[in-house]
Amino acid sequence: MNNEYLKFFKDNNIELTSEQENNLILKTNNENFELLNELATIYRESNLLIRIDDEGSRNFYGYIDAVYFKVYNSSNYNAAKKENRIYLSRAQYNDHSNERGKEDWFLNSSERRNLVKVLKSKLKDGRTVWETICDFCKIPHIEMPDYMKLPMNYIKE
Repeated sequence: MNNEYLKFFKDNNIELTSEQENNLILKTNNENFELLNELATIYRESNLLIRIDDEGSRNFYGYIDAVYFKVYNSSNYNAAKKENRIYLSRAQYNDHSNERGKEDWFLNSSERRNLVKVLKSKLKDGRTVWETICDFCKIPHIEMPDYMKLPMNYIKE
């Protein structure tokens, strides 16, 4: 695995399918490299899936307020009926059309409590899920917002 991008994923314990690995090798060997529009799974349990895609990991040219992660109401993407994007810099959802007809997921208080517990939990490498998200998004380990204050709808900016 001499590809620096694959090494980043492996070093950060981010799961990639073999198809994603092959796509990454093909794209990085191409002179006109473009970021993948694939998702990397950061965390998975029975009722929660946390993923980051190329939009979430780009750091939007240094504009940290635009960086987000995605949450799904199932550990299986295909089985999930709801999803939403949550900003890393504040307790707010990113108002964005959802993919493949999934409903917007506005977490209730117990779901928010579970999200906070998960984000603070340690992975095998000793980092928290939150730190792993920050690393993948190429941002410093910022203080996690109080996601218990996530609203029950989108806030118009």
